[in-house]
Amino acid sequence: MNSYQEVAKIILKYMDKYVPVDTGNLKAHNYTKFSRNGVEVGNNCEYAGFQEYGTSKQDGTPFVRPAVYNHIPEIMEALRRLGDEL
Repeated sequence: MNSYQEVAKIILKYMDKYVPVDTGNLKAHNYTKFSRNGVEVGNNCEYAGFQEYGTSKQDGTPFVRPAVYNHIPEIMEALRRLGDEL
């Protein structure tokens, strides 16, 4: 596994941990997309943005940002290994 994949795996693992689950639809739309230039991790559910950031009537329940912000040391270590690979 290269470090791009390792970083994506870390973030996706914590997104799955933090995502609120009612029907499971939101969690089912977490994804990773790899290219030769890097990796994209996100959620393509139509209401993911409302869940993450909230609306004018309801606070959000973030799951993407905490997956990154709460695990920066682990992610940085994987990125350091990526730098070593390059």
